[in-house]
Amino acid sequence: VEVLTLADIINEYFHGKAPDFLNIDVEELDIDVLDSGDWESHRPSVVAVEDISFVADRPADSAIYRFMRERDYILFSRCVYTSLYIEKTFNNSGPKLPC
Repeated sequence: VEVLTLADIINEYFHGKAPDFLNIDVEELDIDVLDSGDWESHRPSVVAVEDISFVADRPADSAIYRFMRERDYILFSRCVYTSLYIEKTFNNSGPKLPC
């Protein structure tokens, strides 16, 4: 089975332009997939990612939360096991989201 990185997929199937919305759910390999992206060149506005280890009163315990914060994404919402992150500048440049 051929394995592609997130950066490879975006380059090959999106012609190097990041999708506006990215959803990652790969059964406990989510951080590995995130880490395989080129976050300098490919910045989706919204990223949904499964994070079963996330605890609301201790978000910094989550490797995914720390990873996304280091890349200037803000945790916007949670839905069961999925965290929804928005790019820090998204509210200034994109549609207005309810708070």
